[in-house]
Amino acid sequence: MLGIDDWAWRRGQRYGTILCDLERGQVIDLLPDREAATVADWLQQHPGVEVVARDRAGAYADGVRRGAPGAVQVADRWHLLCNGSQALVQVLGRHRGEFSRVARTIVSRAEAEAPPVEPRPATKAQRRQQQGRADREARFQHVAALARDGQGIRAIVRETGLSRNTVRHWLRAGTAPTWHKGERTRITDPFVPYLVRRLDEGECNATRLWRELQASGFRGGVMSVRLCVAALRGGPPRMRPAPGPVWRRPSPRRAARLLLTDGEHGEMDGRFLDALVAAVPEIERALAEVKAFTVIVREQDQAGFGAWLDRCRDGPLSGLAEGLRRDRAAVEAALALSWSTSPVEGQINRVKTLKRTMYGRAKLDLLRARVLAA
Repeated sequence: MLGIDDWAWRRGQRYGTILCDLERGQVIDLLPDREAATVADWLQQHPGVEVVARDRAGAYADGVRRGAPGAVQVADRWHLLCNGSQALVQVLGRHRGEFSRVARTIVSRAEAEAPPVEPRPATKAQRRQQQGRADREARFQHVAALARDGQGIRAIVRETGLSRNTVRHWLRAGTAPTWHKGERTRITDPFVPYLVRRLDEGECNATRLWRELQASGFRGGVMSVRLCVAALRGGPPRMRPAPGPVWRRPSPRRAARLLLTDGEHGEMDGRFLDALVAAVPEIERALAEVKAFTVIVREQDQAGFGAWLDRCRDGPLSGLAEGLRRDRAAVEAALALSWSTSPVEGQINRVKTLKRTMYGRAKLDLLRARVLAA
């Protein structure tokens, strides 16, 4: 019983092949590459192999077919599950535009449903200003009450301690004094006509308007334009959100992982996934078929696999189904037998450890000798 898989001389650039005896759990040999011809030559030199567990790489399938035509090839079940999830990622990737549209919709809905933000507590300066306004109002009411009682300005001055001019001004005004800051010029004032025109044309994005103003000589920051645009539109400026976790739209790969796992999703992730599946029938069908394929592989349901292939012939997973149909004998063997490449993966970790002890500089002959002797 032979297990075969690749291992990295240098990840992403150069790979070798490891061969393991699955019954004894031992490494048999290391090959310098993962070419079909190399595997076929080794198998021809070592006849008698009855079962070969492998991943779904075409080179290994071809090499085993040429080197040991009588051996039963068994596709690794973990790799089959990976093929299913990768197929779902590809389906999701074809609908990136829908990803953006659904994300905008649920974010807008969440913002509309969010409770009103609690007002910030007043600063010390604001509290002092509010207290001064309340004190002036109370003193004005006292002055007004004395005037209604028929007392003259001189008597009111003696009673309240205010100056004559203050009492006279208050009584003439008939209301408590207030002070307003004078209207100050703003850096955006020369550009207000342009902003009004652009707003009338439908451009409401303050950041884009700020870039347009920069081209016209504006030297202020984006917040100045944002405040000005908000004032012109008659609403409060859109400030940055309060610090806290910010929801990010899942990528197709992360969305596939969330859809295929039974763990708890975040509220926004759950809303997004439900809306996405409901909006795109192709995604809904692909998800159902990938889940069905997962059950078939885990339960090793041979009868269900044939029906699944027929269902997916013309659907969104037609590419996956066609690839599995070409490798059908190995897939059906995986559903009938218990062999897999899991022990090989453990041996690959041992190879990596030995490579590191030699600082990654061992050639094949030395590495093979150490792996076989360990």
